Amino acid sequence: MALEIYIDNSLLIRWFLSKFYPESYNEVPQIIKFLSTKTEIKKYISLMSIAELVRTLKYGEKFERFGLSLRFIHSLIEEMQSVVGFDIILRDNVDGTELNGIIISGDIIKLIDKHRHLIDCIHVDIAKSHDLTFVTYEKKIGRMKEIYDHILTENKLMKLYS
Repeated sequence: MALEIYIDNSLLIRWFLSKFYPESYNEVPQIIKFLSTKTEIKKYISLMSIAELVRTLKYGEKFERFGLSLRFIHSLIEEMQSVVGFDIILRDNVDGTELNGIIISGDIIKLIDKHRHLIDCIHVDIAKSHDLTFVTYEKKIGRMKEIYDHILTENKLMKLYS
C-alpha cells in the first residue's frame, strides 16, 4: 500500500517564501520538488492547514506587508495544490456519519502535554484520526511520537525514497 501523509505547514510555507522572496529563497524547496514528483505518495492537508496558511499569508511577519486578499491567497493555495498534488480533508466521519469540519479527539490533551504549540498538536491529531503519517520540518515535534508514532521529518521521508 502506498504511503499516505499529512503535510505540515512548516514544509508548505517555504514554497510561498520562494514565490515572494526569490532573492533569498531562489528556488523551489527540495521537499516541494520531492513531493511533486512522488505521485505514489498520497498527500493531504486539512481545513485547519488552509486556515493556518491564510493567517500566515495575511498577518505573518514576512507576508503582511504584501496586503494579500483572500481571493489571491486562495489562488496561491490552488497553485500550490496543483504543484504538490495534495487533497484537502474537509470532513470527518463519526460513527459512519459524515460531518462538515474537522473533529479534534481527546488525544489533544495528551499531545499538548508533549508539545507546547497547540496548532502542531491539532495537525498531529488530524493525521492520527485519518491514519496518516505526519511529515514535518520540526524535529522538536518528536516528543508527540509517544502518543502517535507515525511522525517523520522531511529528511527521513526523502531517505525512504532514495
